[in-house]
Amino acid sequence: MKSKSLRHAICLLLIAALSVLLGFCSFGESDGETVPADDLRYTNPKTGYKVYIIDEEDLLTEDEEVKLLEDMKPITEFGHIIFWSTKEKTTSETRLAMDKRYELCQNASSGIFVINMRTHMVTFQSDGKIYDYVSSSRARSITDNVSGYASKKNYYKCASEAFKQVLTLLHGNRIAEPMKYFSFIVIGLMLSFVIVVGLVFSKWFNPLIKRRGKAKRIETGERIKGAVHFTMTDSRQRGWVIALEVFGRILIEILLRGGGSSDRSDRSGGSGRSSGGGRSGGGGSSRF
Repeated sequence: MKSKSLRHAICLLLIAALSVLLGFCSFGESDGETVPADDLRYTNPKTGYKVYIIDEEDLLTEDEEVKLLEDMKPITEFGHIIFWSTKEKTTSETRLAMDKRYELCQNASSGIFVINMRTHMVTFQSDGKIYDYVSSSRARSITDNVSGYASKKNYYKCASEAFKQVLTLLHGNRIAEPMKYFSFIVIGLMLSFVIVVGLVFSKWFNPLIKRRGKAKRIETGERIKGAVHFTMTDSRQRGWVIALEVFGRILIEILLRGGGSSDRSDRSGGSGRSSGGGRSGGGGSSRF
């Protein structure tokens, strides 16, 4: 009887010791995790790159998360890939996305697609090999292309199409960039405007100025001829200066909004190749 009780006591002590040991090991492992285990959905066995789905705003159903995971898996051939829905307040969407991506992946090749329900902006930001294919201007084209789905509250379609277009670029193919082409059209129209204004103020191509100058020369002689010539030249120069100034201002605004590296616009923005704190890469945003 005594030996049986002793055996029971020894078993209980071993179980208690094992429980403490397992608890200590679990604590040590979780201490190194930067995100909850549920957010890490897949690890590519060949490349080691991971898929994160962090749906803080519950925009996706469970079935949609499963389908989105399948859309994101092929991108892990090139880097880590992240989906994040949030409601964080920020003055720079690309900076917010960059900080989250850096928190999870540091300087490794990676990309993140963010739906911010506070600011109603969608953002794609990346670094490394992914950024080599998805530059800031292309990231803005992607967010422009998919922002309409978010405005219709079809968040799965929004994210899915964004990742599909990222994968298209990573494979060396093209995507639709209507806003980029629209910017080129506007620049072309502004250049045409400059040329037309220049012709209007030119003494060689404006018959009205030629006839007026000729009549004054016949009537008043050589003394006024110089004054007339000076006045025409002055007007012509002013016309070119005004036209070029208007064209320059519009061109700068287009570049800042559609093709530059600033993210000051409400509609879209981007960040340059590098920034402080070890963070780098670039991206773009669009409002929905």
